[in-house]
Amino acid sequence: MTPQSGLKKNYQLEKNSHIQVMVSFDFYSENESFNWIVQAAGVGFARTYNPEVEADFTVIGQANETSGWKRYSHVATLDTGSNGEVWVAVGISVLWETEMVYNVDDLKVTAS
Repeated sequence: MTPQSGLKKNYQLEKNSHIQVMVSFDFYSENESFNWIVQAAGVGFARTYNPEVEADFTVIGQANETSGWKRYSHVATLDTGSNGEVWVAVGISVLWETEMVYNVDDLKVTAS
């Protein structure tokens, strides 16, 4: 995928550590739909490598479950490896070709 719309960032953490990364964000959809038009996919990514293709992401839910703002979150437990680098990504994947506008706000990343 490299999400059709989204963002990604890498973080330097303690090397060779076993950590839990939590990513959360608010997602705004103008319309509610029973059809899966768009997936909120990027929050499904918190790993030790740079996300490049759709298979790198975990779908966490439908983006049109409600009209308005909805909170999404994802927790991943991983080992940081010898370089201590962790990648986090947030994005969407379009399933139904139509013109829609989505907003992402209040993105939070925590590692412990």
